[in-house]
Amino acid sequence: MTSWWCRAPWACAGIITGIYFWAGWRALGVASQAPAGFAVGQTEYGTATPVFKEEFIARDSGRMEHVASLCELSDRRLVAVWYSGSHEGSSDVALLLAVKPADEDAAWSNPYAVVTPNTVARELRRPVAKVGNAVVFTDAGDRLVLVFVSLPFGGWALSSLNAKVSSDGGTSWSPAQRLTATPLFNLGTLVKNKPLPLVRGGLLLPVSHEFLGRFPGMLLLATGDETVEIAGMRRLCGGRRFFQPALVALDRSTGVALLRAARTGEKIGLASSRDGGASWSEPKSTRLDNPDAGIDAVALSGRRVLLAFNNQRFGRSNLAIAVSADAGVSWATVATLEDESGAEFSYPFMLRGRDGAIHLVYTWKRRNIKHLTFNEAWIEAKLRRAL
Repeated sequence: MTSWWCRAPWACAGIITGIYFWAGWRALGVASQAPAGFAVGQTEYGTATPVFKEEFIARDSGRMEHVASLCELSDRRLVAVWYSGSHEGSSDVALLLAVKPADEDAAWSNPYAVVTPNTVARELRRPVAKVGNAVVFTDAGDRLVLVFVSLPFGGWALSSLNAKVSSDGGTSWSPAQRLTATPLFNLGTLVKNKPLPLVRGGLLLPVSHEFLGRFPGMLLLATGDETVEIAGMRRLCGGRRFFQPALVALDRSTGVALLRAARTGEKIGLASSRDGGASWSEPKSTRLDNPDAGIDAVALSGRRVLLAFNNQRFGRSNLAIAVSADAGVSWATVATLEDESGAEFSYPFMLRGRDGAIHLVYTWKRRNIKHLTFNEAWIEAKLRRAL
């Protein structure tokens, strides 16, 4: 018979793991500092002429190009970041950055590597085998902030978040710093979509936790000249049906979260907040199909929501945009942007520019990053034709 003493170390390890798991989810359920309202900018624009433009960013490098994000500086330059390598999760994956001048006819700059596993390992002084999803955004001081995933080994369940800050538009960056996103060994936290600015300052960043399941959550970030701190954590919902939220603020108090389905063949989820992001309703399924694929959304005029998604139950060969006028409950398809059997068009990311233009970037056949620019007049023209 195996003695109790032989089993004790394993029993203690199990108890400690359970305590960490409970503490982690408790922390995610109650933020240390609750949001107090969304900082909503201008949403009414008077442009009447439809605009639609398309271009590529990544220059057909022959490598895999995947999971792009986008932001706009105060001088209206656009900054795009995505990851590039021989294949997803490979040790040669690097985060690339490109800039588009304010002139709408200007081309994107040649991309350069802003993060590699080797540079992050040196800056963090810890093993880094590979890097993954990244989100780039600006804070209230017009600093560029880059939050990205790194892994010491293994799959995404072992990922952790890191941050870098640039005060000169991406020319130079602070050393990477590791963010502690959960007390549960700080494992399994990933990013995909942009944060929402808050009235009191700081940003509400949507995240996913992919350790022992897939769960949506949010981090309350505070940024400085060269620092990013997590001021609070919040779990969006329990269960394992949804993850990877996309947040949209309709006014100071009202926001919606659209969520990726955790299994293929399911529906996009919807949750809402009526207290500026302090609390969220339990997510419910919409009628929109989701093949376990990334989505994103932005606010339009008239309290409407624009969604980019793969409009199919299985696969990622069809990329579409749709509009909701009732906070995400019902939807009208605006246009099918890509539709090619066997191809992949995935991980859309949208940004509303200061001039009202909508910028959409997405993975194009894993060979390039495509950038679309259109306005509300183009959306309205598409909707009229659909009637």
